[in-house]
Amino acid sequence: MPTIDLRAADALARPSDTTTITRVTRFDGLDTAYDDRVLEPRPWTVLQSAWAADLAAVVPDGPILELCSGAGHIGLAAAVRCGRDLVQIDANPVACLYAAANARAAARLPAPRGPTSRYACSGLRTAACSCATARS
Repeated sequence: MPTIDLRAADALARPSDTTTITRVTRFDGLDTAYDDRVLEPRPWTVLQSAWAADLAAVVPDGPILELCSGAGHIGLAAAVRCGRDLVQIDANPVACLYAAANARAAARLPAPRGPTSRYACSGLRTAACSCATARS
């Protein structure tokens, strides 16, 4: 099972965040890390991933765009299902770090389950962060 590197997300914890605990849950066969600074992955949202993957089969080629990605589980599961690249955007830098860590962990899965292998996290405006993943 791949490990999820969370050092960057943990570094954003404030000293007063003594109750922030990283949890990992299975989401559509993928381990997804998150804490209470991002929305907890809900099991029923696997249906959203399946729907996005189904749509990817009938729309023009290109990456999946996930806005307000949170920990990135919905878009990542969709990308793994259909083999497309994934671009995730969230205004919360902690969410971006979790999304990137979860994408890196998924990339260690044997093909075709791991669609991602290159990552970037950069600022959008002042408080926004973009987590982009793409196949090499």
